[in-house]
Amino acid sequence: MAVYLWGAMLFGCAGINATGDVVGTYRTSTGASQAFLHHGVKFTDIGPAGATSSSAAGINDKLEITGYFVDAKGGTHGFLWNGKKYKQLDAPGAISTVASGINNNGLVSVGWTDSSGHNDAGIYNGKKYIKINVPGALGSYPGGIDLAGDVVYTWQDSANEYHGALRLGGKYYKFDDPQGKGETYGHGINDHQVVAGVYHNGNSIGGFLATYK
Repeated sequence: MAVYLWGAMLFGCAGINATGDVVGTYRTSTGASQAFLHHGVKFTDIGPAGATSSSAAGINDKLEITGYFVDAKGGTHGFLWNGKKYKQLDAPGAISTVASGINNNGLVSVGWTDSSGHNDAGIYNGKKYIKINVPGALGSYPGGIDLAGDVVYTWQDSANEYHGALRLGGKYYKFDDPQGKGETYGHGINDHQVVAGVYHNGNSIGGFLATYK
């Protein structure tokens, strides 16, 4: 059964806010993944107590941070950290949950795997999870979320190829980098109508920026 771990084990910087604070993940001496915050000139490890590994994905201007962690029993859960305490995020009925991005209104983009192994995307508004799967997708994998609540995705088609998508004002727009050869991944979005991601072209990998109106 597939378990949702979009963005898992990707070591490096993952999110940045307007003041330049950065979150990401690094590999420890034991080989585990460890979430971090770089604030000012200081690096700080973050993650719920008891986690065997963790990864940070999003940060807003209030220093609220999102990501995921693995517990001692091997379960994967999303988290939201407000600088003082952690809130565990588990979509109803999910066997695995990952929190991706967070905007300045506190909306969180979340992905999860349900009991049948299907990968879903949603928005967590602090009270409930709202499913926002890309229409026709075999699997939907959310990335960042902007102030308006628009989300950038990766989605999987019936041939198991990956493409980008943007949920803008409740409507869905699918896209591919021209160099992607059917392998385009949407990861980041800002409040200035720019999305960022990665494309695969044979054995090469490249990054892209795209604007929209």
